[in-house]
Amino acid sequence: MLFRSFPAELETAQAGEAFSVMLPIDIAYPVLAREVRTALRIDAGGLRYPTPGGGALEVTDVGLAGHGNRVMVRFVLEGDLHPFSRTRITGYLVGTPRYDASRERVSFPDLEYTAETTDLLASVAEWLKHDQIRDALRARLVVDLGGREIGRAHV
Repeated sequence: MLFRSFPAELETAQAGEAFSVMLPIDIAYPVLAREVRTALRIDAGGLRYPTPGGGALEVTDVGLAGHGNRVMVRFVLEGDLHPFSRTRITGYLVGTPRYDASRERVSFPDLEYTAETTDLLASVAEWLKHDQIRDALRARLVVDLGGREIGRAHV
């Protein structure tokens, strides 16, 4: 049995009138990774973050892996922090996938840097807009599943 959405009376429950049910929604990592690469424009130059020296850091790679009931997102920033200095930074975000049945999308609205990534970004450059990068990745890490078989109930 495929899930697309719940009956309207279940979707309109008010706070305190409903409870959460975790349903298995199977999305193959290669499918998810391809959609994320597209959302972050990895194969078209990536998202760019200007640096004070006139260069830019750009997201050049991204990967996803399970992390308990959460997802770990590995991202790579490459670019020029200083003239004549090419930099490569690998960082990690962890968040909980959220499925929006009405829009048929999976997002990760609570992505946060791991403690190690926070420390790394702070040590690389004070001017680096850590929250701006995290927020941009949160906003773009949305996978549209419209019209696809997204999962099966395990009863």
